[in-house]
Amino acid sequence: MGIMHPLATVQADLDDLAAAESTYRTLLSHQDAAYGPGTSYAVLNNLSHILNKRGKFAEAEELLRVLYPRLAGLMGRYNPKTLGSLRGIIEAVGRQGRWEEVGELLERGRGSWRRWGISVRRRRGR
Repeated sequence: MGIMHPLATVQADLDDLAAAESTYRTLLSHQDAAYGPGTSYAVLNNLSHILNKRGKFAEAEELLRVLYPRLAGLMGRYNPKTLGSLRGIIEAVGRQGRWEEVGELLERGRGSWRRWGISVRRRRGR
């Protein structure tokens, strides 16, 4: 297991997204067996990022909707990792064309992002 996460990272950096997805899924199954399901936050986050990049938006959203509240409870809703998972949900939902829901998610994150000095503006006409 020790080399799998760096391997998947290199595969993703080389844009071999299919290989990275496969490696992350293998790593996730090993870690779930060793530590219990749903405890591998970094792997879940990275896998969902790869899924978004591969156009598997519904699957990425499903993983991130489980991950986000866990990270918020563990690290706080202002933690950059928590905000990154919310950003991933927004990307997945937006890519599925659910713009009204994107607006709601942006409003949820707006206060968090302001705390970090990030400006979030809604686009008109979407």
